[in-house]
Amino acid sequence: MIKFSGIHITSKDPKRLGLFYRDVLGWKTLDDNPDFDGVRFEGRGDDPVLWLWDENKHGKLNEGTVYLAFDCPNPDVMYQMLVQKGIVLNPPKICSWGGKELMVTDPDGNKILLIE
Repeated sequence: MIKFSGIHITSKDPKRLGLFYRDVLGWKTLDDNPDFDGVRFEGRGDDPVLWLWDENKHGKLNEGTVYLAFDCPNPDVMYQMLVQKGIVLNPPKICSWGGKELMVTDPDGNKILLIE
């Protein structure tokens, strides 16, 4: 029903970190002219994508735990399923980029973003 799509990380020096992933590890960016703020690094084949964000602008996303993103064909249906299972969460929302997302927190405090 859902597919793991990527990992979000933040850095106080996103350019340095982005250059490490690009130039040292050889990961390709999926964005033309990356500014290393919201840049996406492609996975290989069906591997997940890594998103790199500027912590100074967006805050620290991973706070000692992780922030996982999954493809989700219908966040509204998933929301109803989770509510029926007793999970307390806010309903899905439409984002500024036009997609719909649902935020869930696992028992360890990791944030899970379900994206349509």
